[in-house]
Amino acid sequence: MASYSNYRAPPLKHTFMTTERIDKYISNAYFSDVNLRSRLLSKTIEAAEILHYPAKGRFDFEIAKSAAYSPKKVGDSFGPLWSTHWFRVKFVVPEDLTAALKEYEEVLFYWDSSSEATIWDEVKGHPIGAFSCAEPHGNVREYFPVSNEMLSSKRVEFLLEVTCNKDLGEGNGSFIAPPNEKATYSLKRCQMAVRDSRVYSLLTDLKILHDIAKELKDKERGFVALYTANEIVNRLQSTFPDAISKAQELAADYFSQGSGPNQHTVHAVGHCHMDCAWLWPFEETKRKCARSWSATLDLMNRYPNWKFACSSAQQYEWVQHHYPLLFAQIQESVKSGRFIPVGGSWVEMDGYLPSGESMCRQLLYGQSFFLREFGIKSTEFWLPDTFGYSAQLPQIISHFGMNRFFTQKISWNLINKFPHHTFYWKGLDGSCVLSHFAPGDSYHMKGEVGELVKTSTNFEDKGRSNKSLYLFGHGDGGQGPTQDMLENLDRLKDIDGLPRVELSTPAEFFTSIEEKEARNLCTWSGELYLEMHNGTYTTQSKIKWYNRRCESLLHNLEFLSTLAYIHDLSPYPFISLDKLWKGVLLNQFHDVLPGSSIEATHKDARAIYTNIIKEGKALQEELLQQISDKTEGVLTVCNALSWPRTELVAVETACVLGDILQEDLKGRAYQLVSVGALAISQPTMPSFIPVSVKRMKASTPGSSDWILMENSKVYAELDYLGRITWLSVKEEGELKTPSRNLLSGAANQFAVYDDIPLFWDAWDVMGYHQETRRALTDVIAAAVVVEEGPLRGSIEVSIKISDRSYLKQIIVLDAESPYLRVDCEIYWHENRKFLKVEFPLNIVSDHVTYETQFGHIRRPTHRNTSWDSAKYEVCCQRWMDLSDYSVGVSIMNDSKYGCSVTDHSTLHLSLLRAPKAPDANADMGTHRFSYAVMPHTGSFQEAGVIRRARDLNSPLLVKGSLSKIKETSLVVCDQPSIVLDTIKAAECDRNTEVKGPKSLILRCYESYGGSCSARFTIQSHSVDYVAICDGLEKELEQPIVGVGDSQWFITSFSPFQVKTIKVVLL
Repeated sequence: MASYSNYRAPPLKHTFMTTERIDKYISNAYFSDVNLRSRLLSKTIEAAEILHYPAKGRFDFEIAKSAAYSPKKVGDSFGPLWSTHWFRVKFVVPEDLTAALKEYEEVLFYWDSSSEATIWDEVKGHPIGAFSCAEPHGNVREYFPVSNEMLSSKRVEFLLEVTCNKDLGEGNGSFIAPPNEKATYSLKRCQMAVRDSRVYSLLTDLKILHDIAKELKDKERGFVALYTANEIVNRLQSTFPDAISKAQELAADYFSQGSGPNQHTVHAVGHCHMDCAWLWPFEETKRKCARSWSATLDLMNRYPNWKFACSSAQQYEWVQHHYPLLFAQIQESVKSGRFIPVGGSWVEMDGYLPSGESMCRQLLYGQSFFLREFGIKSTEFWLPDTFGYSAQLPQIISHFGMNRFFTQKISWNLINKFPHHTFYWKGLDGSCVLSHFAPGDSYHMKGEVGELVKTSTNFEDKGRSNKSLYLFGHGDGGQGPTQDMLENLDRLKDIDGLPRVELSTPAEFFTSIEEKEARNLCTWSGELYLEMHNGTYTTQSKIKWYNRRCESLLHNLEFLSTLAYIHDLSPYPFISLDKLWKGVLLNQFHDVLPGSSIEATHKDARAIYTNIIKEGKALQEELLQQISDKTEGVLTVCNALSWPRTELVAVETACVLGDILQEDLKGRAYQLVSVGALAISQPTMPSFIPVSVKRMKASTPGSSDWILMENSKVYAELDYLGRITWLSVKEEGELKTPSRNLLSGAANQFAVYDDIPLFWDAWDVMGYHQETRRALTDVIAAAVVVEEGPLRGSIEVSIKISDRSYLKQIIVLDAESPYLRVDCEIYWHENRKFLKVEFPLNIVSDHVTYETQFGHIRRPTHRNTSWDSAKYEVCCQRWMDLSDYSVGVSIMNDSKYGCSVTDHSTLHLSLLRAPKAPDANADMGTHRFSYAVMPHTGSFQEAGVIRRARDLNSPLLVKGSLSKIKETSLVVCDQPSIVLDTIKAAECDRNTEVKGPKSLILRCYESYGGSCSARFTIQSHSVDYVAICDGLEKELEQPIVGVGDSQWFITSFSPFQVKTIKVVLL
């Protein structure tokens, strides 16, 4: 037998030439008829029959089993986009195939339909595997193993559900472009083949050696890898019968040389980032989950030593509903510790736009689902792909039992590189969570050498830590880990010159940090601002309007439901409220609420919102009927907020208290009413100073007429464009004289900007847009007085935006109101334009204050550093405020989130954008929304800005019949800084009858930024006990409780602290 004893490789090699030689020897594209890939498949078996059934919809497995199929062949086309097609594929197994198979050979079923597809077990009725297309992103799952049991039947049959979309949708020209609705797909491959596992293994070996040679090209281990790979190629190209075994020995010898115990350790976790919707609709994601997770379970059966982490309780619930047998398999895998639910949230929501209570509900519903269905609670909060992170997230996630946080998105920063990968993140209230950003800058790694090298070299906390998290598996559109990835990682687990790889779990990774490295870590305080995707604070304005409306509606519904519940008027509607909340939470997914999905997804989201509002208002009316008696013609007002309010309401004339002083344009009477906190009762009529609105003649030649608007609190002068030229606070005292002008120029000035980003159309607003400002000064209809008081004054003005777009605004001042409200109607048909309204202020401060979840944060008015400059467009909730020591101005809104400051003191509220990808019609149409301008003396806290912004978003409810409930306020708190954000029935009452003991949940937070001790009084109800709870309503401690006619308790708050309080009634 021939041997290698006299063989010697040439001593000199050209590095580039040798590297390219290896690359071509394993290439799919070059010389694949003679290179190593030509030896991978030894025999192919074509399908005996391919049958096709075009389905009428999704989720029709039972129909597909018995449907009438017609013949198809490889090369045939089908479509269109989003349609479903079922295929039956039948193979006849050659008589000698099974007996002829060698121990290193396996039979695989290859399928390529240019799209995604699911393999079904027709007998058991659940998915067992999946395929994904090779283009355009290389996320390939092209084969499925054929078992010996299947081969033994001599006839192998597959049932496939084929979806007409690729893994990342079907962008027309660019993957983020609007989808090509006319796309068609073709069946490119359908065959079984015998694969030589030795050749497959050597292909993997050579790919890794090739990549090591490239990544470590100037290091000794890189040269050794190059020479080893070259020698393997030489031996495989020889005719020696033991060439393959000798080549395997060479590879094994290289891979056996370990890196040592102190090398950086990569904790590799299988993952499948699954967008609930993005470049595809919600309904397709349900099937993506089934495809990805069935393929994952199949891979786990073949490779038992790896773990898979997966977030989003909503997606688990989808699978539970549509694929119950698959869900049962997942439950078993969770029990074994291999399939790991992470994140604890209902969906991977946006990190800035949802309200604080919405974020709490994300975690309440998510953690509750995991506890109920899997018996576990997540300890890691998981948001790898969200566009920035609120400063209150550390407290909120800690409140729900999670003290660890993972993401990687901040690596997308355009200007500043974030200085840490493993660190403590300190939130607004001082809560700290152990945080990790994957240094490989990705959540869908492929088990490649370059990724490991980047993970190690890019790691910013060397010396403090030597561990990092590495998520492998195709993501965004699903699919997850593959055999190639697991084979790669097995070889890379301990190679000299590379980081060590440990197949792990998120919990094991974080625990290893906590046990050995926690005391070495640095701390980052405050928000995690992403220097990119800041256009998502504004894109898809209607989606954001619906979100705010639904959040407010659910707040009111829970208050009314609680009132009816504790007064034994009706059961608490848990099921109805669950349905409404889940719709809101789903739409807060980080590509839906931010506005970065395709048009079909946004249509679905609007339909969900419309249904929430329809069902919510019906429930609200039902609750009001239950709370009301039969006495008609009595004005009853509901205030669902935790402070008394004096506001203008419009009522039917039959319900008016006292004389009718003014009517609106619909013939309803205006009524100024006062009502207690958290009450539904007959209001009182407060005294007031009439509103004055009148046109003033120009006082000097060449000047224009102007309009005066004033009440007891605000003085304003406006020009013909509706711009505010003078704004001041009425000083206390008999004369009520206005203070100095708080404006440095014309405020309420609309401006439009060019809005052309570098690539991410719906996502990004670039800093250079500020260089293209065009003030809107073309008037269509100059400002006219519409209402003159005494309860309400208003003016109307219409302004041209372009030949395609215009806006109309009604500027309103109510009696006793501290702010001017601007009601806008905008007809918007633009192409990549950005509309803002601006307020130049005569106030000096180095910071603007912005409301965030359960509190507020400060951001600079200057651009001293690159970190300051990067925040040229930022996010807020209901208000922003610029103040000095004595005065300030707040801009409040009912549905806007984007804002900015220029020239140190000009505030901008972002209103509308017009991106064209991935939704070509984003924001086109008519928009209605309101914002308000509130001048004040003293601090914004003392002036009541926090409360007034909440009032703007939660109008008083009016009913024309008497309430059965007699108390003036359900709960009263003696501290103005405490916001009682939510009142609802406790989760433990889900099975409680209408009669009997009841438990309430009060969610409160300290809103000023200071410590206090607060006394809460529960009026007209006897209290059994009170407990401070975590977010999941597990009791932690009991505060001081008093007894008497009115039950009370006292608890202390630190700055911005959130508390969940359970009150158990007798």
